[in-house]
Amino acid sequence: MSLEALIAAYGLPMVLLGAALEGETAALLAGMAAHRGWLSLPAVMAALALGSFINDQGLFLVGRRLGRSARVQGWLAKPAAKRAVDLLERRPLVFLLSFRFLWGLRTVSPLVIGASKVSARLYLLCNVVAAIAWGVLFASLGYVFGAGITRAFGRIQHAEHLFLLAIPIALRSEE
Repeated sequence: MSLEALIAAYGLPMVLLGAALEGETAALLAGMAAHRGWLSLPAVMAALALGSFINDQGLFLVGRRLGRSARVQGWLAKPAAKRAVDLLERRPLVFLLSFRFLWGLRTVSPLVIGASKVSARLYLLCNVVAAIAWGVLFASLGYVFGAGITRAFGRIQHAEHLFLLAIPIALRSEE
């Protein structure tokens, strides 16, 4: 089965899962796949938004239900969580709409918010709006980036495959 056929068959579920687990890397790659015509750009945007929404809503619920547990309190004692609490207290609405765009705060913030006194209804509304904005933005960036790669490599067939393989290797080397 070719890469294109695999993406056509399993691409959108993988985009949704990738948005929940990996975030920006999956979003950019999905946008590039849309640029190549392997996936629909609006469908990629929707899958990214839904995956991000589900993940962050789940983490919010964990924070809400287990916010007083020793394990969650341990996570909340870390520097990133303390930064999230500070930002949440200073500008709650701005933070609720923007945390997924702030490097280093995307995963811990829904836990922090869940453990806070922010209403579940307000979080739900902000999560929907921010997830849609995030999905549209990062899918669009991947789409545009895919166009740039196509232009840069011109007639070289399947050059993006090399790029797609290089991303996980580069990410692993940063850990």
